[in-house]
Amino acid sequence: MISLSSVAFVLPLLLAGVSTGVWTHYDASNRNAVYAETIAAIVTVFVPAVLVYLYYRDRIGPRTESPSTTENVAGAIAVGSLTAVILGQFVAPPDAGTLGLAQSSLLPVGIAFGFLWVYEISPRILEAT
Repeated sequence: MISLSSVAFVLPLLLAGVSTGVWTHYDASNRNAVYAETIAAIVTVFVPAVLVYLYYRDRIGPRTESPSTTENVAGAIAVGSLTAVILGQFVAPPDAGTLGLAQSSLLPVGIAFGFLWVYEISPRILEAT
């Protein structure tokens, strides 16, 4: 039988992987990347690979379209779920069950931060640079 703590442990990690992969696919497709699906699949399975993608994405090419609402929502959920996963590591006791519960309880706060980051903070940073 599946326990609540195991579901709570897997849910934020799964959400982080899928939403980061979706955002990467949209971004790579808008840059006319030949292997956008492959890049997104790698990022979905191994989320830290998004850092490599972010480092090299300007070499793929410039964006052909501005970000869509779906891309912004996927990015906000990715930022929020990654925030919840990382913060959960700091505030939870070293037990997998309580770690999952801490990460799941931080998920709404992280997603609110993600929407704030995508819709308010990052546009202001881009205007300033």
